[in-house]
Amino acid sequence: MAPAMTSRTSATANRRPAGFTLLELLVSIGIILLLIGILLPAVVKAVRAGKRASIAGQLQSISVALEQYKQDYNAYPQVTVANTGAAVLGKALMSPGPIAEPIGAIAAFNNGNTYLAGDLVSETATKYVSILANPAPSVAPSDATGSTYWKLAIATAPVYSGGVEYTPGQVVLFTSGGIDLIYVCSYRTLGNAPPTSPTTANAYWSEFNWSDGGDEQNYRVKRGSPIKRPYLQSGTFKMVGTTIVDRNDNPILYFPASSAPRNISAASGYLSMGSTSAYNWTNNGVQFSWTTPPSASGDPEAPKRIAALMGDTNMNGSIDANESAATSAPFVLWSAGPDGRYGCGIDNVSSEVARCDDVTNFR
Repeated sequence: MAPAMTSRTSATANRRPAGFTLLELLVSIGIILLLIGILLPAVVKAVRAGKRASIAGQLQSISVALEQYKQDYNAYPQVTVANTGAAVLGKALMSPGPIAEPIGAIAAFNNGNTYLAGDLVSETATKYVSILANPAPSVAPSDATGSTYWKLAIATAPVYSGGVEYTPGQVVLFTSGGIDLIYVCSYRTLGNAPPTSPTTANAYWSEFNWSDGGDEQNYRVKRGSPIKRPYLQSGTFKMVGTTIVDRNDNPILYFPASSAPRNISAASGYLSMGSTSAYNWTNNGVQFSWTTPPSASGDPEAPKRIAALMGDTNMNGSIDANESAATSAPFVLWSAGPDGRYGCGIDNVSSEVARCDDVTNFR
């Protein structure tokens, strides 16, 4: 039988090495990179959208809790010290109840007084909180039966330490003039040495009278009232000091609206630094500072970054004829969003607002 003939084509195919050629490999890599370039922005956008949706859910839960708070106290929590809005929110909903006096600003025990649960006294430089109604003549904390009526009052905050880096929301105890005062960190130190003391006027610390001397979350609304339960489940929301933080660990800011009707079209009638407007930007103004370190009230553009997102596009503090207020809600809740920075740029307001990833209860 004649030998089988092998064609030139099949012989060439048989000599071809297995696997990709260098050219085919480069083409494949190019296609993969092209697909990544097309898909990656969409994936990043989807991830950011998911984070924003998650934070929005947190803000919705906080909104519900604030309404429950209002039912109990006939008012929303009020901010009386600049840059403590976030701390007030956490104190009101997690502690809960209105802000108490500083733990150090208490009177000496007097057995002629009638004491109710929650009252604070000092005796021989030691602070006590009443745990049971104690009619006059009242039992002294140092009396053998005093433990029935009193327990030691604790500050529920670590002592301030120079050289330590603090983050927004953390609280410290600082003694000034023999009085123990509580301060809340308003602005991250970013590795810089913190102020010499919280009593120095600066953008890092704000005095915050948040403790009634009881254990954490054992706060009483008024003398003799029962202890309130937190309005939010502590396991659901993460706290830094007395501040609620979002899923990216950024403080959730709180701006209560003025209780009095305001003309938002009047000069500074919508957003200002006083009580004459619908919203007071100084409640959390330093958080919108993009400078390092911040000035005492944040950088000069901080209020503009707030105003731009709230519909005041020319950032003059009022809603003009060609503008629309973004919200007239009884309170504003504000998260920095995935990028961790509060507010938007102001060079081109419309485009900056559109791409800002902050999460609020009005956008």
